[in-house]
Amino acid sequence: FQVIDIKASPAATIAHHAQVAFYTLLLEQICREEGIQGGTPELRFGRVWARNGKGPQRFALGAYRHHVRHFLREVLPHAATRSPAACGWHLSGACAGCSYFHHCREEADRTGDLSRVVGITSLAKEVLHERRIRSVEALAGSFRRDTYTGCHSLEANAERLQKRARATQHGKLVELETRTHLLAPHEDVRVIVTAEGDPVTGLCFALGLRSWPPRREEVFLAAAGTPQAEREMLRAFLARVDALFTEVDTLFTEVDAHNRTTEKGGRTLHLYLWDRTEIELLRGLLERHLQDLEVQPAIGRLLRLAAPRGALLDPEVLRSSLGTVLADAVGALFALPIPYSYDLASVSERLQPEEAPWVHRPRADYGWPLSSQVAFERIHNLWRRWPHRTRQSKQSPEEVEAEIRRTILSKLAAVDSVLRAVRERTRAARARRGEPLQLEKKPFTLAEEEDSLGDPTLEMLRIFARLESTAAALALRELHLLPSAERARRGECIPGLSLVERREDGTLLLEFDPEWRDAKFRPGDFNLLLTNDDGRSLVELLGRGWDRRSLQVSLVDYDLAADPPRVFLAPGEGFAKAEAKGRIDLDLHQCALDRAPSDFNTPRILATLQAIAAGKGEAAFVRGLIEGQVPEEWTPPYAEAEDAVLRGISAHATLNPDQETAWRAAFERCLTVVWGPPGTGKTYLLGWMLIGLAEAARRAGRPCRILVTAATHRAVVNVLSRIARELARAGIPSPLRLVKLRGSGNDADRDLDGLAVELLEDERLPGLLAAAEGGEPVVIGSTVWSLWKQMRSASRAGALPDPAEADTPVQPWFDVVVIDEASQIKLSEALIALSSIRAGGQVILCGDDRQLAPVVQGRYPREAGTLFGSAFGHFAARFERLTLHESRRMNRALIEYPREIYYPGLVSMCPEQRIHLGEPRDFQTDPADALLRELFLAPEDAVVFCTYSGIRAAARNPFEARLAARLVRLARELLRDPDTGKPYPSERFISEALAVISPHRAQNSAILAELLQAGFRREELPVVDTVERMQGNEREMIIVSYGVADREYAEAEAEFLLNPNRFNVSITRPRSKLILLMSEEILRAVPRDEEVLTASMAIQGYRDHCRDGVREVELPGPAGEAVRVRCHYRRLRG
Repeated sequence: FQVIDIKASPAATIAHHAQVAFYTLLLEQICREEGIQGGTPELRFGRVWARNGKGPQRFALGAYRHHVRHFLREVLPHAATRSPAACGWHLSGACAGCSYFHHCREEADRTGDLSRVVGITSLAKEVLHERRIRSVEALAGSFRRDTYTGCHSLEANAERLQKRARATQHGKLVELETRTHLLAPHEDVRVIVTAEGDPVTGLCFALGLRSWPPRREEVFLAAAGTPQAEREMLRAFLARVDALFTEVDTLFTEVDAHNRTTEKGGRTLHLYLWDRTEIELLRGLLERHLQDLEVQPAIGRLLRLAAPRGALLDPEVLRSSLGTVLADAVGALFALPIPYSYDLASVSERLQPEEAPWVHRPRADYGWPLSSQVAFERIHNLWRRWPHRTRQSKQSPEEVEAEIRRTILSKLAAVDSVLRAVRERTRAARARRGEPLQLEKKPFTLAEEEDSLGDPTLEMLRIFARLESTAAALALRELHLLPSAERARRGECIPGLSLVERREDGTLLLEFDPEWRDAKFRPGDFNLLLTNDDGRSLVELLGRGWDRRSLQVSLVDYDLAADPPRVFLAPGEGFAKAEAKGRIDLDLHQCALDRAPSDFNTPRILATLQAIAAGKGEAAFVRGLIEGQVPEEWTPPYAEAEDAVLRGISAHATLNPDQETAWRAAFERCLTVVWGPPGTGKTYLLGWMLIGLAEAARRAGRPCRILVTAATHRAVVNVLSRIARELARAGIPSPLRLVKLRGSGNDADRDLDGLAVELLEDERLPGLLAAAEGGEPVVIGSTVWSLWKQMRSASRAGALPDPAEADTPVQPWFDVVVIDEASQIKLSEALIALSSIRAGGQVILCGDDRQLAPVVQGRYPREAGTLFGSAFGHFAARFERLTLHESRRMNRALIEYPREIYYPGLVSMCPEQRIHLGEPRDFQTDPADALLRELFLAPEDAVVFCTYSGIRAAARNPFEARLAARLVRLARELLRDPDTGKPYPSERFISEALAVISPHRAQNSAILAELLQAGFRREELPVVDTVERMQGNEREMIIVSYGVADREYAEAEAEFLLNPNRFNVSITRPRSKLILLMSEEILRAVPRDEEVLTASMAIQGYRDHCRDGVREVELPGPAGEAVRVRCHYRRLRG
C-alpha cells in the first residue's frame, strides 16, 4: 500500500519527506511483527499531498529511509543511553523555529557554550570537546597549537575563530589585521537591496530597494503565494531598478568634467545586500522566471551592469565588483562581541556610525532570533486575509502589510547604518596599517540596450549565457581575493615559481614545490597570468593598474618527473615590455601562476545566437532542430548506398544489432542520437559510421566534409584515432582523409603520433574544405572554439559575397556534423557546430547523459526543460534515442548496479571476467600485505566497498592515500596480464592494468607522494587523477579514493562530491575489479538541498548493494592508531 501524508503547507519540504520515510519504516515493522500478509508499504516512493492543487506528489524514498534508519539505529540509542549533560547539542540559526530554542539558549548562555562563537559548527564543537575545550572561556584562553585542527571548519577559519572567541568572552570588538576587497572607501551612489523568502512555498515574497543619492526607498510585496504573484513583484522591482540605473547613468553623464569625482576617473555605484541568504533568494527568483517573455528584457537590461559598453567580463569590471554582501565584509574586518550569529539586528546595535545611526529592532513576531529575515508567517496572514493575533492585540491584514513594509524599510536603513559605521572605524586604522578597504571602483556605465533576438528560445539561451558568464566571473573574483597559498590548496594556482632558464625559443622554465603538483592547469592552457608572488590576493596585485595582457602566458608543458617539478611557460607579446618596466621580476622574486580573469567564449556564443536569429546560413534548419523538427524537404543523401556499403564493411566491422540499427540511422535520418553506456562500443560504432558515410559519398561522386567536434581535444582525438586504427587493422584503402586542427596546442594530440591523422594549423581550414569540394571525403576534428574563429575569419576575408555579412561567425561548410561526448557540451555551445552545416546536411550526436554533464554555474527551474543543459539531453528529448545495450567492458558483478540505477537493459558480454594474480613473493615477512591481499585482491571479489570511521580529513586524507598506495604496490607485484599470463610491462601496467581516481587533486597529490615513497619511479607511476580525466578510459582494476572524511565538508560539497553522474563514471571504469575507499562521514552526510539529497542515494545505495559479505578489521592509521574498517563485497558467482 502507499503512504500519503496530507499537509496544510502549500509545498512539500525535506522534513515532510523524512516524516513519510519514518511512517514507512514504522508500518514495515508493524506488518512484520503482526504477521500481516501483503501489508508491506511501498518502499520506493512516498507521496505528499500539499495544499497546492497538484494532488499527491511522488518522491523517491531511498535517501530519506537511509538517513532516518541510521538515526533510529545509531544516533538515537546512543543519545538515549547517555545523561542529558553528556549528550552533544548545538545552537545555531537553524534552531530558531524549535520549541526548545529559548531553553537551549538560556543553557548555552549560562554555561558559555562554544556555539556562542560565530562560526563554530557542531562538528567543530565536537572536536574541541575531545580536547577538553568545552566553553568560550576555555577556547579564548587556549594557545595550544592543535586547538584549531581536526576538521575543515576549524582549520580554514582559525584566526577569525580565535579572535571571535576573545571578543565574545570579553564583550569587546576586536579588529582583524586584514584588508578586504569587498568594500571600497567610497562610492558616489549606493544601492541596497533586501529579499525575503518563504520556505513554505519556496518563493520570494518581498523585495526592498534603497538608493542614495538619489534618495529612493521602496518595498515590493507578492500579492499571493503563487508563482504568478511572485513574477508580478519581480517585474515591478526590475522596472524600478532599471529606471534607477538609467537615471543614475544619465546623471553621471551630465556631471561637470571638472568636479572632484571626474578627477578620480568617473562616478561610481555599488550594490549592497546584507547576507548570502538574500543572494540565494535573488538568484533563485531570477532563474525561476527566465522563461517569462516580459521578464526576459528586464533581466537582460539588468545584466548590462555586468557588461558595460558590451565588454563581457572585462577584468577591470571584475576587479571593481558589482556588489557586496556586507555581512561578509563585516566578518572579514571585525570580531564582534555578538553570540551565535551576525544577524542584522545585533550588528546594527554594535556597529553604529556617529551620525544618524539606525538599529534594526523588528517586532518579535515579525522576525526570527539569530536571523535577518522577516518572519515568513506574517506574509501568510496577508495572503490568506487572516488577522494576526497576539496575546496583547489583533492586527488586520492591512496592518500586517504595513508592519512588513516598516520592517523591510528598517532593514534597508540598518544596512546603510552599518556600512557607514564600518567606514568610520576603518578610517582610524589607515594610519596604523594602511587602507583596509581595498576595492577599487570603476566608473559606472550602462551598456547600450540590445534588441531582443525575436525568438524566445534563442533569447533565453542568450540570457542564460550572460548569467553563466557573470556567475563564473564572480566566482573567479572570489577565488582571486584569496592569498596565493589558499588558491593553490584549491588547485587554482601554482605559487612559489622560481626561474631556472630562459630558453632560446623564448619559453620560460620554472620550478615549484612538489606540494602543488595537483594544480588544475593543463598543457595548452593559454589564458594564464604570471605575477610576482608576495602571498597577497591576486585582485590586489591587479589593482595596481598594470596591463593584465602583458602578464599573460601559455602553459607549454610540465616535467613532473623532475625534483622539484618544472613547468614550461610561453610569455605573451607584451611580457618582455612588462619585465622592462618592472611589472614583474623573474630573477629576484618568486612568481605565481593563475587563471586570468577573461572570457573569450561567451561573446562567441552570443554572436552565433545573433547570427542564427538573423537567418544566417542554414538558420531555419538549426532552429527547427532546436524545437525537435525536421524540414519536410530534407531527404537522406546517402540512403541508396546504405545496404551496399554495409555489405562492404561487414567483413571488417562486427556490429551487434543495436550498433547496426544506429549505423543505418546515420544514413536515413537528419539527426541521429546514439546513447552509448560504458563499454558498449560507441566510439567504435561512430568510427565505422563515418567510414561508411565517406564510402557512400565516394561511390556517389558527392563531396563529403565531416566535422567531428566535442567539448575537449581529447574526445575529438579519440574519434580520429579510432577511425585510423580501424582502417589500419582492416587493411583496406582509406575512403577519407583524417585531419585534426591544432588549436592553441594540447597534450591530447600526442595520441595521434604514428597514426594516419594530419595535424593542421587552424587557418588552413578554409583552403582544405575548398579542396575537398571535388576531392576525397575529409573528416576534420576541431573544438567548437577553433571552428568559430575560422568561420569568423572566413567571413572577414570575404568568403561570403555580401559585404554586410562580414564578421558573421556562420559558414555552410560541412555535410555531416558529429558531436561526440555531446552530454558534456552545452546546447548553446553546440549551436556553433550546428551553424556550420550545409543545406541537406546531417547531424550525429553521441553521448551518455548519465555521466559527466557540462559545468553550469546556476540552478535553473525545471520548467526551462533541457535548454540550459547538454546538447545530448536536449536533442535526446526531441528525437529518438538509439541505445546500445551490450557492454564488453565490465563483468557481471560490476554491471549489476549501473544497470539497476542508470542503464536499464545493459548486458555484460564478459560476465565472468576477473583479475589474474601471480604468486606472492614476500608476504611471509609482511603479514599486513597478506591481510590486504586477502581483503582487497581476491579475484572473485569484483567490488570491495571499504568504509571506516575515526579519521577526519577534508580534501587530503593521509589514511586513504597510504592505503591506496599500498594496494597499488601490491597490484603492481601480483596482477598478471590476461592476454599473456605474465606480469605487466611498465607501459601496459600504466595504460591497461590500474588507475586511481579521486575527486580532489589534493588527494591525488597525496597518493602520488605515497607511491614515490613506496619506491615507484616517476615514469612507472599509474594514472592517479580525477573523474574528468578518466571519463572515456578503462582499466582492469580501479581504485577510488573519496578522501573526504569530514561530514560538514561533505555536506558543503554535496552537489559535487555526491553527484550521481560522477559516481557512475567512477564505478564504470574497471573491467574486472573496483575498490572503493570511503569514510562513513560521507555516508552520513545529509545534503540540505532536496534534489542533491535524492541524487546522493546512488552512493548511499551502493554499499547496500555490496551484500555478498562483510569483514571488519583494524588497519594502522597515519599516527599509528588503529582504524576500524569494514569491507563490503559484491562477488562473481561461479
